[in-house]
Amino acid sequence: MDAVICPHCREPLEIPSELRGSEVRCAACNTVFTVPMVSEPPTVTVRLPRAERSFAAPLNQPKSNRSVWVLLFITLVLVGGMTALCAGLMAWSTNPRMFPAVDPGGRFKLEMPGEAKPIAQIGEGGAAVTGFESPRPMSEDRYFIKHYDLKADADVADPQAILAAAIQREVAGSAPGPETARQLTMHDGYPALDAWYETGPVLMSHSTILRAILVGRRVYLLGAKGQSLQPQMWWIMRFFKSFEVAEGPAKEAK
Repeated sequence: MDAVICPHCREPLEIPSELRGSEVRCAACNTVFTVPMVSEPPTVTVRLPRAERSFAAPLNQPKSNRSVWVLLFITLVLVGGMTALCAGLMAWSTNPRMFPAVDPGGRFKLEMPGEAKPIAQIGEGGAAVTGFESPRPMSEDRYFIKHYDLKADADVADPQAILAAAIQREVAGSAPGPETARQLTMHDGYPALDAWYETGPVLMSHSTILRAILVGRRVYLLGAKGQSLQPQMWWIMRFFKSFEVAEGPAKEAK
C-alpha cells in the first residue's frame, strides 16, 4: 500500500501500488484524480501566530523617496541662503550709512559714507592741508575733504584757474585715467569745479570724482575714489551736497 494525498481536500489516502497512474476517487470528498506514478511525501502545513508571520514585499515595490526629499530640502536651504546673502550684499552696497563730519574750528560740516578720520598733509609750498578721510567699510571706496589756504600773493581773480590747479594737483600722482567730464558750477553760492575720471572696463572701472570749491582765499577739495562709482549715486550726491561752509563773503552777505 502507498500513501497518497488528495489534491482537493489534502486528505491522506492509502491505495494499492498497482493503481499508480490510474484514476481513483477520494473517499473523503469524492474527488476523482489520477494517482501520480511516484509517491509524494505528505505535506505538513504549519501556521504560525500572527505576530510571528513573515510577509514578503512585492518585487516591484518603489524605493523610498526620503533621500530625494532630504536632498531637495538641503538644496532649497543653500539656494535660499545664497539668495539672502546676495540680497544683503546688494542692500549694503547701495545703502551705505552716512556719518557726520564737523570741522573742529566750525568752518564746515558734511556727511560721509563711513566714519570720518582727521588727516593732515603738507601741500604745495609747504602749506598745511587738513580735513577728513572716510574709507567705506568692506570696500575699496575712499572719500575725503581737504582744505588749505592760498598764498598771500595768489591771484583770486580767476577762480576757475585756481580750482583747476587744485584738481590737477590731486590727480597728478594717482593716475586716475582719462577725464570723463568737467563742469564749472556753484556750490552754496561759491565757485566750484567738478571733474570725473574713470579707467578700466565698465563693470570693473575705477572712478575718481572731485569737486573743488573756492571760499575767499581757502580751497576745499571733496573727493570720492573707488570701483564703479558714478556721480549720480545717491550717497555720492549726498556727500557732495551735504558740504556746508560757515565762512566767506557769500555767507556774510546772507
